[in-house]
Amino acid sequence: AAAAPAPGPEARVSVRIVHAASDEPQEISVEVPESATIGAIRAAIMATVGETQRSSVRLVRKGKAGFQGLEDGEALGKRRLLHMMGRPLPAAGAEQAPQNGGTERNGASQQLQQQQPPPQAQRTPPPQGQQGYQAGNMKLSAVLDMLGKFVTICRHPDFQSNLPKSQVGTLFAFACGGVLKEYGFAVSKVGFDKMFSEVFERRDSPRVIKLCAEVEALLKVAPGSWFGFGSQSAAGQGLIRVSVVIDRGLGIRSDLDLPKGMTIGRLKEQLAAADSTGNTKPHSFGLKVIGAMSSLPDHSLVDTPELEVCEI
Repeated sequence: AAAAPAPGPEARVSVRIVHAASDEPQEISVEVPESATIGAIRAAIMATVGETQRSSVRLVRKGKAGFQGLEDGEALGKRRLLHMMGRPLPAAGAEQAPQNGGTERNGASQQLQQQQPPPQAQRTPPPQGQQGYQAGNMKLSAVLDMLGKFVTICRHPDFQSNLPKSQVGTLFAFACGGVLKEYGFAVSKVGFDKMFSEVFERRDSPRVIKLCAEVEALLKVAPGSWFGFGSQSAAGQGLIRVSVVIDRGLGIRSDLDLPKGMTIGRLKEQLAAADSTGNTKPHSFGLKVIGAMSSLPDHSLVDTPELEVCEI
């Protein structure tokens, strides 16, 4: 009987690898056997980019609150596009060197390693007016709403389970990118810097401080470090107790702990934001010292323990 023909070489396929959390599009393509596993594809990526640390190349899939890692034993199957987290990849469209087994980094790879990463776990107060941008465009209510969404995302079990395996800045940047878009910021380093500047601009609001502290606790970073407030502000120190009489006849008042240096204008914004009906606007009322005949100007500092809402 005629011998069976020897099986031909296994078909190879090209798989596109896209970085999941880079500021600018980064990607490569690797050629692997059609039956390749995720572990084999990771090895091919390492060979292509000259990476020696396996932990720097993680293949992931999108989950409800960020990315979830793929298991090395999982088959590639019909997928031809995978997302990666970890070390940088070449810019999309850049000329790609042929795959080989070498591990020496060339000059381009070294430059990629030196690229600025996403937001870091230790931050300084954001620069004001960067790229011609002047913070203060967001209303306090919008900043509070945005921070509340950050808290919800960071509290999600999927986010928390990914936190020990990921660079905190990379995970935060990806998981919260949709929120940035919702509030008109680009999902890029510039966009995140603008967002941090807007939050920093509202650092005299106790509610902003509280929400920022919640985010930092969920990210497991030092208090005050993520939003650049410093530990004293984040811990709620340096506050003064102020009682605001809303309606003397009905006996309605609001007792607030406010940061020293807060202005009357900012206090009015905070009081207006607390109105669940949304009908109260900062310009629709004034604040005065008890017994005074006229309201205080918005630029004056809150330096008395009791104030009263009044007509303008």
